[in-house]
Amino acid sequence: FEALGAFTLVASGVYLLSRSLPTALIFGALSSATAPAATVDVLAEYDAKGPLTTTLLAVVGLDDALSLLLYS
Repeated sequence: FEALGAFTLVASGVYLLSRSLPTALIFGALSSATAPAATVDVLAEYDAKGPLTTTLLAVVGLDDALSLLLYS
C-alpha cells in the first residue's frame, strides 16, 4: 500500500530529525491519508463504471481506513 510507504518514510524522517517517537508516529499517520475527492470527481465526470472503477473506489476507501487505524 502507498499509505504504509508514506507512513514509514515520513515517520522515519521525523524521528531522525526530532528523536521523538510519538511525534514521528503522529506525523507518519497524518501523512498516510489521501484525499479521495479528486479520484471521485474524475470518475463522476467521465461517468466511469465497471470493475476497475469499483476496485479503485475500494482502494481509496481502504487507504483512508488504514490512515484512521494508524492515527488511532
